[in-house]
Amino acid sequence: MKAASAPLMRWSWLFAALLVAGVALIARQVPTFGFVAFDDDHNIYLNPHLGPPSWPGVEWALTDWGYARRVMPLGWLGFSVVFGWAGLEPAGWHVVGVLLHAASALLLWVVLRTLLTSGETKTRAPRSAWVEASAFFGAAFWAWHPLRAESVGWASGLLYEQAHVFLFLAAWAWLRATSPRGRAVSVLLYAGSLLSYPVALGVAPMFGLLARWRGAAQRVRRCRLRASPARCSR
Repeated sequence: MKAASAPLMRWSWLFAALLVAGVALIARQVPTFGFVAFDDDHNIYLNPHLGPPSWPGVEWALTDWGYARRVMPLGWLGFSVVFGWAGLEPAGWHVVGVLLHAASALLLWVVLRTLLTSGETKTRAPRSAWVEASAFFGAAFWAWHPLRAESVGWASGLLYEQAHVFLFLAAWAWLRATSPRGRAVSVLLYAGSLLSYPVALGVAPMFGLLARWRGAAQRVRRCRLRASPARCSR
């Protein structure tokens, strides 16, 4: 079993590296971009409330609902952390955005791998190179798609990337949850996504679909443990 898992682990590392390398290649010019007068002024360089992390800044982030016409306290707190590191140097903001996008791509890949292996048992090979490749292509299609250009190449788009990280963490936690506490963690992570920026507001029904998928996968797993795998189907 260990001998069989070693090549599979190499595939995993290879696909993870390719996913991050693709993001780096596509976004290679992003750190040279500047701020733009489209929300970057209001959100970042002309924002009188924005500064390095401080208690007044935290208080404003948690209590102000009118400055951006959206409730996004975690988004403002994320901006404050970036400001404390990069100040008003656009390159720092763009580097953080690219790193968050790469992290989102890897998390989506993990979510897809979990989905594709949710019906397997310990008595059968839990993954294959085809599963790894399928999850990779799904994550790469999302991460490398031109529709990601706005969120990656725009300093204010860092809000989107932070929300994506929380969203994919929530989906992974939901798929892995085996108790009410685990599901509560997933709900909190989803709330973190919405409070970073409500870009995933319409994704809430996805958790119902994931729950149905997980239930079907558990039935398949129990069937395979009791009977011949050939008698069980998804």
